[in-house]
Amino acid sequence: MPGTVPVDSFVHDPSNFEPAAEPSGLALDDAESRYGALYSEAIAAGPLGPEKRSELASTAASLGLDAARVARIEQALAASREAQSRPAALEAPRGRAATLAPFDAADDQRMALLQARITLLEEELAKARGEVQSLTEQNAKLDQMLHDFQDAVTRSVSPAVAAALDPLRVAGLSPDVTRPASGDEPSPASRRAIRRGDPALIHRELRSTPRDVELLHALYRSLGRADDLDRRFCIASALVHLGKANDEEREIWATHAHAGLVRPKRAVNEDEWNELLLHPAQDRLTGAILADVAVAALLGQLTALKGQGKRPALDPAYKVDPAKTTSDAARSVAWAAAVLGLRVPPIYVAPGEAFAIELVLGQAPSTRIGTKLFGRTPRELAFVAGRHMCWYRREHVVAKLVPERRQLEDLFLAALMLGNPGMPITQAVKTRIEPVARAMAPLVDKPTLERLAGHFAAFVEQGGRTNLFRWLDTVDASAACAGLLLSGDLAAAHAMLELEESDAPAPADPALGPAPRLEERIDELLVYITAHRFSLLRKRIGVAVVPAP
Repeated sequence: MPGTVPVDSFVHDPSNFEPAAEPSGLALDDAESRYGALYSEAIAAGPLGPEKRSELASTAASLGLDAARVARIEQALAASREAQSRPAALEAPRGRAATLAPFDAADDQRMALLQARITLLEEELAKARGEVQSLTEQNAKLDQMLHDFQDAVTRSVSPAVAAALDPLRVAGLSPDVTRPASGDEPSPASRRAIRRGDPALIHRELRSTPRDVELLHALYRSLGRADDLDRRFCIASALVHLGKANDEEREIWATHAHAGLVRPKRAVNEDEWNELLLHPAQDRLTGAILADVAVAALLGQLTALKGQGKRPALDPAYKVDPAKTTSDAARSVAWAAAVLGLRVPPIYVAPGEAFAIELVLGQAPSTRIGTKLFGRTPRELAFVAGRHMCWYRREHVVAKLVPERRQLEDLFLAALMLGNPGMPITQAVKTRIEPVARAMAPLVDKPTLERLAGHFAAFVEQGGRTNLFRWLDTVDASAACAGLLLSGDLAAAHAMLELEESDAPAPADPALGPAPRLEERIDELLVYITAHRFSLLRKRIGVAVVPAP
């Protein structure tokens, strides 16, 4: 199959792979992070005396940091320590469905008018949706009448005439495949999509019922061009995974499915991340807001770790060089980072600890690999590595910085406050998030502040609300999609998500409810692997199945 290499290889051929010009992801300036770590440790130990001050000044000079930048780092870390020492506000638990709407109760006439306008628009939208639902129901009734009429005609004419009248045959679809057995009748919308043979319509229906075998068969058969070969292969892969592939689908899968790893021709770029890889429901604006404060938040996290007496569980003796190590798990991380256009993080192994993989926060975000990845297949490692590396994106790693979802909300609101210091919010919310904003402000430069101001305006224009719980769920889905892109194997994805779920701790806050479960995650991957955008991304990076010349 084009795009495969030997199963034991996690390397890129320099002559046949174009890496990202500027790898993305979260990275701290080395000098600033080293000074920040030393300063955090110093203030955690107590007041700074002349000797410690002299030592810090010497360190700053040796790192090439000017006095103004040192002052801003110290100001930010001191403010971060103060913010973390404040007692947490006791509030009612918030469920996963809770929407963050900070301006709802604000004492500001302009915001009140805006909220009134938003409420009116929401009422109009609800009315329009009701009308659409009514039309949909009427359309379904008409569709059912047409279906009944066609059945009556079929029973009253000869088989040859019935075949000529059958819209499924006109569309090039087999009635034996698209008409389910009695008791498993598809929805009217599904029947319409199948009859039309339009892959976009069929996939739209598939999004709500990813395991609908009849829709999957119909989607496969609706793609007849040579250019659709890769997508037909991907759909066949889904049907094989479900154990529902017919002879033709099994054949196309067996012909092109090999044990080797994909060998991309180039890295995924930022536009492709946003358009073809991230989950469609992942709120890009929420991500952009969090991305712009990620570095400031991470430097502040150094203070939290030092203040709590915690040190990253990273033993320098177990740091590995992915270019030299014999550990396939460690090599897979660097390989995945290159494919996804991300920086390769420091990688450590933990040979005596029974976990799979984790992102460890510290002076530099690092990857630590446990024993549960030992002995895994290359495709399983590729899935885990791709999924893991997705969390290194700037907007995603922020979620790893805070142990509780409420803290993520505070970080998000503090970012909005940096964009608009006078934003209208209640005094209680302002009191809670001002210390967080003060801790980040010294580390946020003017261009970032200008972007945050634009984000604030866009946030208000979009209704002034977001759901960070739902956003995190979509990030989780995006990470699984990144893993699937690299592994190309639903069975490998299923095995590693199952392992991850078995290791997952119980939710700290029962009010949040359960996180997405294994079957829900696999459903998302079934939707993605059968989507046009998945096959398009495979073509872009050079791993798609192509017709024989």
